[in-house]
Amino acid sequence: MFNTRYPLIKTIHTFLTVGALGMIFTLSSCGDDGGGENPDPGIDVEELKASAVINLSDADELNLVGVSSFTTGLGTGYTFDQSSETTTCGVESSYIGAPDVAAVWDNGLTIAGFINFGDPRKFERIIDLGKDVEMNIGDNIGENGGMNITFSRRDVSNDLVLTSWISDDGTVNKSTGRLTATDVIVNNSTEFYVATISPSGEMKIQVNGVEVASKMDGHPVTNIERTSNFIGRSNWCFFDLDFSGSMSGLWVFNKVLSAEEISALQEDGESKL
Repeated sequence: MFNTRYPLIKTIHTFLTVGALGMIFTLSSCGDDGGGENPDPGIDVEELKASAVINLSDADELNLVGVSSFTTGLGTGYTFDQSSETTTCGVESSYIGAPDVAAVWDNGLTIAGFINFGDPRKFERIIDLGKDVEMNIGDNIGENGGMNITFSRRDVSNDLVLTSWISDDGTVNKSTGRLTATDVIVNNSTEFYVATISPSGEMKIQVNGVEVASKMDGHPVTNIERTSNFIGRSNWCFFDLDFSGSMSGLWVFNKVLSAEEISALQEDGESKL
């Protein structure tokens, strides 16, 4: 199911025995953050997932529009069936409305999910977290003070982008506030995509446990209540297309997960999908 383009980072154990001293030295080579085959056995994965502020398996908290559900070992997944090439905020839609989240972002953010992108669609979102600016539909955007966090495809390329808005200045937020991982989306294949933003503005993207992009001087998460939240849809819905493909698991955490926690999520999902 998982593409080998970004293989799991393996941990190699080499044992050297020094006869005279009777000593055994263990040399362990470590992979990138978020990788590894043996997560901390002390991590309760179910408890970790339950701590997410948005969880794709919490059906009672979601507004389902034009999607179909399927069952996996992780719980309920969804297929996004949108095929229209017309950018619209109207009835031709396939997305999930996510619940409101309070201003709980002082410790940063992690987005993690098992995502299957279909054929490329313009700026399709994994997720878009924004603020209702009390205007019209399609107006809860960064340029209007929506302070959006977006994790998405870049245009119709295979680039994956993470963007954090801290003002209404599009030029700054789409440069300093944006991290791009070039040509990492694997279409029509389920992959484990992760994005993190620290309180200081350090931004990272991982694919299947491998860090593929990072920057130290990005934007942090603006600590506001987020009341215009979509899975598979852009708040810029008059300009961007809805997601097409499927999602088997998706979690948003109001903190930066440790490498061990990310690894535990990944291995738990891979064992159940």
